[in-house]
Amino acid sequence: MKILYLLFPLLLLLVQSAAGSTDGCIRRKGFCVLGGCRFPYKYAGVCTRFSHCCKLCKWFLLGLSKPVANTF
Repeated sequence: MKILYLLFPLLLLLVQSAAGSTDGCIRRKGFCVLGGCRFPYKYAGVCTRFSHCCKLCKWFLLGLSKPVANTF
């Protein structure tokens, strides 16, 4: 029972970090989804331990059937 007062602040820190992690995904113009990203979306980051940040592929927005390699 004496250790509970030490564990409580740790629990609050874990909850706080999980709550604010979706903001970074929204700033990248993405959204959080459980599991993996499905076509036509691509992986853009991690929201929480079980959810990933996905965003729409740029080449899909342009109406191309597949991504075009950069030629310089």
